[in-house]
Amino acid sequence: MRLRLRRPASERGSSSLELALLAPGLLLLTLLIVQTAFWFHARQVAQAAVEQGARATRAYQGTEDRGRRVTTDYFGRLGGPKVTEAPPNVNASRGATNVTVTLTTTSVKVIPFWSWPVVVRAGGPIEQFQPPAGP
Repeated sequence: MRLRLRRPASERGSSSLELALLAPGLLLLTLLIVQTAFWFHARQVAQAAVEQGARATRAYQGTEDRGRRVTTDYFGRLGGPKVTEAPPNVNASRGATNVTVTLTTTSVKVIPFWSWPVVVRAGGPIEQFQPPAGP
């Protein structure tokens, strides 16, 4: 003998309605997770490029222009254009004792009409020749 489970007539179609109500929220949550992963990866690529540019600018005879070129080149070699939508805007400044390199761009959009900015900064003291302390 087979037992059949039947839903009451008042609950017919309720699973379809539940799916129709929950599916957009679950889809948005999934897209948000993917968007966050793209943003995080773009940020890591940009941070690595900026640190490389800061090293070039901090060098004994480094310049701001060299820091910008190294940052842009390294960003391209790491695959930055694949995870960002806008070309990188790189600024380098070399003061009397410190260097700062900044890269600004936006990550790839998975969720339409919502752009995620990527702004990273690196810097440090300028390398300077120090004669050995004598007696």
